[in-house]
Amino acid sequence: MNERISFVPLTDLNRGKASKIIETIQKLKQAVFIVKNNKPEAVLISFDEYQDYQEYLFYKKVNERVEAYVADAGITYSRDQIMKEYQISDDDLDEMEEIEFDYD
Repeated sequence: MNERISFVPLTDLNRGKASKIIETIQKLKQAVFIVKNNKPEAVLISFDEYQDYQEYLFYKKVNERVEAYVADAGITYSRDQIMKEYQISDDDLDEMEEIEFDYD
């Protein structure tokens, strides 16, 4: 995602500029903050960015649960057990840019 931050007045969405704003978001892969009375009220991101974020949250939750199991119960789980419990396939892992499992 581009590091440049864009702010768009809410009134621009009402003035027929929404389509152009969405095109820019998709093209630049850049979030746009919607402001009302000079205060950020919402954020627009592309659907691809949204899906990537949801996938990130899913795997973050999986890692947190695995860490909690190990910390609370002192129990360790094999990679295959974790993959089966959370219905994660090797193909799912191959599609991820980066994922870490701590086997210590």
